[in-house]
Amino acid sequence: MPVKSPPCITADWTLEQLKTHYPGVELTLFAHFGIGSRERSGFSGSERLEDLLRRHLVFDAALACSRLNQLAREDWDNALSPRQLAEAKSRSPIEIVDARSLEDYERGHLSGARLLSAETVELLKGQKSSSLVVCVCGDGSQSPSASRVLRKQGLRARHLRGGLVAWSREIDGGFPVLYPLTESAGQWSLLADGDTLRYRRPRALDGTEFRILHRRHLESFELGRSLLRVLPQVRMVINSPRSFAIRGLPKNLLTAVEALCSAHIDSLEWNDWGESGDEVAEKRELERVLAVEAPEILSSHKGTVHVHSYNDRTLTLELGGGCAGCASAQITTQRELAAALYRAVPLLDRIQNLDESSSLS
Repeated sequence: MPVKSPPCITADWTLEQLKTHYPGVELTLFAHFGIGSRERSGFSGSERLEDLLRRHLVFDAALACSRLNQLAREDWDNALSPRQLAEAKSRSPIEIVDARSLEDYERGHLSGARLLSAETVELLKGQKSSSLVVCVCGDGSQSPSASRVLRKQGLRARHLRGGLVAWSREIDGGFPVLYPLTESAGQWSLLADGDTLRYRRPRALDGTEFRILHRRHLESFELGRSLLRVLPQVRMVINSPRSFAIRGLPKNLLTAVEALCSAHIDSLEWNDWGESGDEVAEKRELERVLAVEAPEILSSHKGTVHVHSYNDRTLTLELGGGCAGCASAQITTQRELAAALYRAVPLLDRIQNLDESSSLS
């Protein structure tokens, strides 16, 4: 049975509780209390809200919780599920406003969506229409605040709960998820390197090996040449029992997804070409990347990271120091450190944190 209202936020809640029930809380804390920034929370997942507020000289925790609950209630009442958005799009024209960055918007957006900007807001206001406006973002953390701003401008605005990640998972698996913490079966994902588009198979493909095919390999046989004809930018194919990936992408990822077909994704012919890789050598390379690049990437967190294990192309990292249990460190690992690791070892299938057993790929 679906929950009918958000739970009441109290001062003893941790960041993890807040983010679970209230995805837009980090942006709200920044906008209303000056805590953190638009990208970083400024506190760890285990820190209590009351302690966080006190650290930022907000001493009336009860008043702060009252304000957070008011905003949470407003966000809850104005959220649409992916299914509700799909049904609304099929019934009548609606305006979709994308609250992500220009770069992410250009990588692929919902049909007819406009990028959120001052010009877009003025255009929607000038239409003097009662059409529904739906704000979307990557994971549902930015769009609640965006829809609040548009309602203050007199627009009938709501937002997509769970963002485009939820849309891809529930409505359209062909809509790529950008830099996901976890990859879901049947979905396309843009990995942290920003240059690898990967499809996670619903079931492991029997008879398939871990293979890397560079462009010179692709040019040597018909299946590879057919891929290059539809996607001339491709520099590499990475195929495994669990996934199919290409490296070297057009600007709009939807173009790539639409060009690929089951003949490419499910073929066993990839096994006959390219290189198989060496797990022992791959582990050494991953350790080298961590030794060279991790200190600078993690310096602001005063943390450390080490390889705990590398088995079956799954890398398990052990975060220490200031990184242990830190939500911001996980984001850094996901985007910056993971990008370096994927560039170095294309056959790397998954990255996970030892302590939390959560994928950062």
